[in-house]
Amino acid sequence: MPELPELEALRIRIAPRVEGKLITAATVNPKKAHLLRYPVDDFALELPARRITSLTRRGKHMVFATELGGGGSPRWLVINPMLGGRFQVAPGDSPVPATEVFTLRIEGKLELRYLDFRDMGRIYWVADCSKEVPAWDGQGPEADSVASMGLDVFRKRLRRFRDELKDLLRNQEFLAGIGNAYSDEILWEARLLPLRRRASLKPQEASPAKPSAA
Repeated sequence: MPELPELEALRIRIAPRVEGKLITAATVNPKKAHLLRYPVDDFALELPARRITSLTRRGKHMVFATELGGGGSPRWLVINPMLGGRFQVAPGDSPVPATEVFTLRIEGKLELRYLDFRDMGRIYWVADCSKEVPAWDGQGPEADSVASMGLDVFRKRLRRFRDELKDLLRNQEFLAGIGNAYSDEILWEARLLPLRRRASLKPQEASPAKPSAA
């Protein structure tokens, strides 16, 4: 599953190619339409004539902010790619992979495609992320903000949870963006056992200054 580092690298790569661009058409692959948490016909009708104003990331979600071409009426396309989701920006005349879920044609004869070879991704087209994307407001601080959080704030937050350490790191309410792969790497670098309980940590082990938590 893509986690914070991969998604942030992807955001940095895709954003300059789509931000400020007008969506001119939208299509959905009927074989994968079940991945949309929104009526398919409405999705294909509502995206065109909107401009992508920004591409950001929240936890494991990619967030495309849009507004009407003339401004106003903001809506967000929020995608959690899960295990098999991929993004592709390609010329409009290039072959479309069989794993395509939807395609947005944008200015400049480009297409932004979302692909999913495991059919596990979650796609939301919303007017309010807090109300329409499950567990949105329950997400904790971004995992890459730990170093600037401060020791006291970090330890205070840590005390709110009782999980085993691996489960704690994967808990999006604790820190957003970390999953199975990076939780293992973090604990390896910190020399901490995955099944160890949070309450067993010594003060010097519960520090964001450790390389594993930075």
